[in-house]
Amino acid sequence: MNINSNLTMVKYIPVKLRLVLATVIGYLLTTSSAFADFEQDTNKDIVSVGAGIKVYSAPYGGQNGYTEPFPTIEIELNRFFVKGLMAGYRFYDHKRVSLGVAANYGREFLDLNDINDKNQKLYYGIEERDAAVEIGFVGRFYSRVGLVEGTFFKDISDTHDGTRSSLKISRPIPDTGNWTLVPSFYVNYYSEKFNNYYYGVSKAENEAGLAIAVSKSEIVDDPFEFSRLIRPTYSPGNSGHVGFDLDIKYAFTENVKLIANIAIEKFAGEIETSPLTEDNELITTVIGLAYEF
Repeated sequence: MNINSNLTMVKYIPVKLRLVLATVIGYLLTTSSAFADFEQDTNKDIVSVGAGIKVYSAPYGGQNGYTEPFPTIEIELNRFFVKGLMAGYRFYDHKRVSLGVAANYGREFLDLNDINDKNQKLYYGIEERDAAVEIGFVGRFYSRVGLVEGTFFKDISDTHDGTRSSLKISRPIPDTGNWTLVPSFYVNYYSEKFNNYYYGVSKAENEAGLAIAVSKSEIVDDPFEFSRLIRPTYSPGNSGHVGFDLDIKYAFTENVKLIANIAIEKFAGEIETSPLTEDNELITTVIGLAYEF
């Protein structure tokens, strides 16, 4: 990513998100005593199993937000770990540093049945986008500022053939009673192949779309007219996005807990300007129950 792209990304971060990020960063730079306790707890085995729902906002134009069942699972057994739709094994595990391999099921997809009638024309000739199965690496560093976690994943399902990576810093808020609150700030990076698959528009798709529009007598048989009135071809490059999330737990009993999470990721550059996207941010919310053994 070039410097101009980075500056553009920062320039268009919403004011509210900037305030949230500033608050989180300020908090992370204060007392480190709470994180010392958090670090010691990471040595304990955790088995928490439950179910809930996940609510997504819709990045695509004409796509309403949707809800789906979601496993509220968190397992830490020796070097094996499972969280949500990711599972892995740490091949290096130290007091402050751990490295592991992991498999992950991606969250991105486009189901054309979800597009409302008003925006059907925008998707003439567009193929559906599938979620990908990915493998990669997860690294953690337990610093005095907070837990720094980096990930790198590569598609192995022949879906987008690209990569994604992230860098995240989080730290629990101390002295919250039955509540556990862990705010995080992160930066996500998406490769050109990833973005092109999910948010690009190919020449072949526009040719198919033109044929549909002509068959419906909506436009004349002119590719330039289709590009002007309906959508142009689009080939995005790589992109970097910033975001904030908050993990929430509430202990009803020693074993039964409410699990929740809210995350906001701000789109930038190559994805924000795609003709297929409508919103410039992705908001996800998870809520459910879990039993911790």
